[in-house]
Amino acid sequence: MITKLKTVLKPNADVCFAYLFGSYANDAFDARSDVDIAVYFKNGIDLYDAGLTLHHSLEKALRKPVDLIVLNTIRNYDLLNDILNDGKVLIDREPDTRKIFEVEKEHEIKDFDVFKRMIDAA
Repeated sequence: MITKLKTVLKPNADVCFAYLFGSYANDAFDARSDVDIAVYFKNGIDLYDAGLTLHHSLEKALRKPVDLIVLNTIRNYDLLNDILNDGKVLIDREPDTRKIFEVEKEHEIKDFDVFKRMIDAA
């Protein structure tokens, strides 16, 4: 599976970095499982078109349903936390960009957790 994923991702120069997460990353998949992939695209491209094209290429190559998350616009901090903590890096063209992204998002996740606790306590 990882080899097939890398075969699709490597030629796509618009992908800065990508993670495999979910059941395939945790070896908890079965025949009905989809493949969960999170990607961060380089700046200045149409994220919708890039995501749609990559999604199609991945499903065609894997012959399985793919859940593709575009990290450039992610706002679901619970999902993002799962990706950063449990995901496996598939491709890393820009390690510095990935590390900065991870640190910034980890701070946002912590801030969000504080906010959730405040709401729950009210």
